[in-house]
This record gives sequence, C-alpha cells and structure tokens, in this order.
Amino acid sequence: IPDAISIYPNSDYNERNTVVLVSPDLGNRLRPDEEGAEYPVEIRIAKDDTPLMLVGPKGQVSGVGLTYDTRYHPYVNGPQLIIAKLSVFKNKGDDGPGSYGINKNSGKSIYRRNVEYRLRILTNWGISPDGLLFIRPDQYEDYFYIQVELQNGDVLNLTKANYVYLL
Repeated sequence: IPDAISIYPNSDYNERNTVVLVSPDLGNRLRPDEEGAEYPVEIRIAKDDTPLMLVGPKGQVSGVGLTYDTRYHPYVNGPQLIIAKLSVFKNKGDDGPGSYGINKNSGKSIYRRNVEYRLRILTNWGISPDGLLFIRPDQYEDYFYIQVELQNGDVLNLTKANYVYLL
C-alpha cells in the first residue's frame, strides 16, 4: 500500500495521464538479478473507503480495478513506449495551475515562435534514463529519433532537431 498517491511531477494540464505511487515499501533500486532486490510485479487499484478517482473526457471515473503487470523491469528493459502522437503544436494546456507551473518546459517557452509540431510520448516508468528527472524538449537529439517509412519502402531515421528533411 503506497504512503501517498499524486499526479506530481506531471502537473501540466496536458500531462495528467500518470498516477505516481510513493512508498519505500514498493521496492528498492536493485536490479532484479541482484540479491535483496524488491520490486512490484503487479499494481492493482483496490476498493476502500476512499477509492482512487480519475478524470477523463467524460468526467470523473473510478480507478478501482485497474491493474498494471510490471513484468518488464525498468532497470533491465528501460522505459517502454506505450504510445506516441505527432500533432500541430498548440500551447493550450501546456502549463499547469499557477501553483504547479514550476517547470516552464512548454514548446512555446523553449522555442518561442519556432515551434510548429509536438511529439507526445507516453512511457511506463518515466521517460528519462533514471526514471526520475525530466527530459527537456531541447534534448531530442540525445534520446530520440523518429523512424519514417518512405513511399519506396525505405526507412529513414530523423535524428536531428532544427533540420529540414526533404522526404
């Protein structure tokens, strides 16, 4: 049972797809093949006197019954990509409430008028190499590439930021 449940550090309105469970009883930082390793193998939201409530497009919904199988350990497999979406950039929702908006990491605040598109990435276990710290949008070349299949079937990796690729 976690000591606390939060949405932080996912405080921006458009990042609220993550529930963070906090407790030293949820494991340690040892790899699964190391002696003394402790880590969850399944996370399940159980019903109690204060059930976890989530907010979606249709309003509040109960989180009771949701499960997550943790068969992939982040220290062995790294973060796993769940979904990615490329869209035209819109600044709406890119910051959180005034008291939460501490990470000015929106496309507009970093790139000013030069931002046109946004690549949203949802992973398990965090997205950064250590699963704790965030990755800034200007670190694209350090961690990502986009793979494009061309009309002739060839595959091209888009590896550079601020570079125009002619496809």
